[in-house]
Amino acid sequence: MISRLSYYVAPLLDDNLSFSQFESNIIEFCDLLGSIIDNEDEIKVPAELYELAIVNDIIFADYLFNSEYAGDTRELFFEIIMKQNIADIDYNTLFNMLDSKENTSYSALTGIVENKFIDQDQLYVKNKNCICFPHRFYLLRSRNLDDFKRNYKKCFPLLIFHERIDRTLNVFNDISEHIEEVVRHLSVLNDFAKELYLESGGASDEIYRRLKSEYSIISSGRGSNESLSKFLCNFSNMDNEFEEVRCNPHSKLYTEYSEYRIYFNWGRERIENGKILIGHIGGHWE
Repeated sequence: MISRLSYYVAPLLDDNLSFSQFESNIIEFCDLLGSIIDNEDEIKVPAELYELAIVNDIIFADYLFNSEYAGDTRELFFEIIMKQNIADIDYNTLFNMLDSKENTSYSALTGIVENKFIDQDQLYVKNKNCICFPHRFYLLRSRNLDDFKRNYKKCFPLLIFHERIDRTLNVFNDISEHIEEVVRHLSVLNDFAKELYLESGGASDEIYRRLKSEYSIISSGRGSNESLSKFLCNFSNMDNEFEEVRCNPHSKLYTEYSEYRIYFNWGRERIENGKILIGHIGGHWE
């Protein structure tokens, strides 16, 4: 079963905000909370939050329940918050847990102000683009290969992984020796590679040069000795039909001559709206 991450709502007070600015941030926060729920993670509200000020000396509980603050924004926020579980944990305990070197709690914070609570910035989510960061933090702490296989796909939402990868990953018998490099490569492919691809006008030598110079990712397209009939995978398209895709571009873990590689395709519009397709993670694809 995929591990479900618990997001705790952080203190919301920002002394520099007006009430209207606060409510503007709350609208964005509701959108973020909705994305967390859509990602099949859970939201928890520490009981202590209800006693804390949020803006202009207004206590969180008063904002939620006092008719003085009624309005579309408050009602939207109220509807979301009241559906979440109340957590019986104080903030100091929560912050210490998240900053612990032994932290494997699969928990994180989410809020509307800049992170001033914990040292681990990866575990504080303020916008939708960062939802995958806490998942990656805990992926790097996988106890074994089975843990890694259960959770890696959720960490890279802009990548589509072929089912064969769960077999090719077996080359990493001790995943702890390679996990940082694997996650680093997948993070770059997820976060930056498609944008580079579009800026470069498609697959070209330029994109592989930029991956190396900007992100220290050694990669290449099809080599001179690689047959066009190799590196084929079937992916389901928007018509629920299988489409054959060649995953011959590849990144090379560690060094240019490494036997460990990630083979991928830059994507097709009819398959998951053009997301990068990953066909192989492991040894050299023979």
